[in-house]
Amino acid sequence: MLLVLESVQVLIGTRLYRNTWRHSWVPSTSVTGLLFGAFLLAHFIHPLSSTISNFPVREIDRPLTSAQLEGALKRWADANGYGFGKQRDWWVTKEWNTQRLGTIRVAELSPAGLFSAWHIGPGGLAWRALPSLRVTCVSTDNPPDAFVSIDPGLYSHDSPEEQTWPAVLDSLAESLHTGSPIVSSAAQSELHPDRMWPLIFAYGVTALCLLIAFGIARHVRSMRTL
Repeated sequence: MLLVLESVQVLIGTRLYRNTWRHSWVPSTSVTGLLFGAFLLAHFIHPLSSTISNFPVREIDRPLTSAQLEGALKRWADANGYGFGKQRDWWVTKEWNTQRLGTIRVAELSPAGLFSAWHIGPGGLAWRALPSLRVTCVSTDNPPDAFVSIDPGLYSHDSPEEQTWPAVLDSLAESLHTGSPIVSSAAQSELHPDRMWPLIFAYGVTALCLLIAFGIARHVRSMRTL
């Protein structure tokens, strides 16, 4: 993308186009908009061609009180790099008094990192290694009983999400069964990625391309002034 923009700058800097630019900014804006439009079209055409549907909902039933369930969810979220988003609670009471019998909670759990959960596949398809979870909990304290429904939302067929998301749901289910936080393999890979050398290579290539592009642009401009 940087090379494309630099090419546009070099084109604008030519003598013929520079004269056009003095009288009208429309041609330059049109060329830049066309290049950006082609880039966006190529980026989104592949993801739109994939099949998207709802991931199967996971349901868990455990003998836990409201406080125990809340603590187990918080410990799992902290261990797996998740944070609580919007949440809403309702009390369940008898019709003829205000005695609290149970609690209904709806909460959103999302990966804490802004970009840590997103990846771009070889075909340009964006996929999430860690799903955003919508958790619905119905719990009673006497006797202790909790029903949890976990909805990961939409996913793309034939993407890595089909392998990473079940691991996240399994770890949450196991944490509710044992009471101890279990870190999923997908979250472990996101929290402690082994991508240092690929990142260094990517940034190095980008910097090299920038140097080459600016070198070419300066050479073209110096030749024009001779």
